[in-house]
Amino acid sequence: MNNPEALLRYQMAKIHTASTEELGLMLYEAALKGLRECQNAIRAQKWDLTVRHGRLAQDIFAGLAETVNPEHPHADTMTNLYLYCWRTVAFVQTSHRAEDLDPVIEVVGHLIDGLKHFIQGRQGNPTRLEETSEQKMTVNFSG
Repeated sequence: MNNPEALLRYQMAKIHTASTEELGLMLYEAALKGLRECQNAIRAQKWDLTVRHGRLAQDIFAGLAETVNPEHPHADTMTNLYLYCWRTVAFVQTSHRAEDLDPVIEVVGHLIDGLKHFIQGRQGNPTRLEETSEQKMTVNFSG
């Protein structure tokens, strides 16, 4: 039996207890899901769903672009990458060319793989996990 309230509580607990990197991974995975759903909606010619899923991905990319640590050596690269993804999703919602999302899906896949690799590396090195919350705030999700 499905219990939507229990699922929501679990999801909220997961978000509240996640590390900065894990939150970034959740955002990347949500963006990837939105991109794939946007492609499916375009192929099915369901324009309301195209916009809904496209806007989700756009909102995530906009948020990521705004939260890049400007002091990080790769800040400009990451900001431009997120904005490229945002612009591409915006364009695809009007052009209805689902295949134009393929490069963005590939980029997000690489970001997910890189961040997973980073998280796994950190789990194997417990001394790096002992950082202050201020240091965690400066993480750049460059993977």
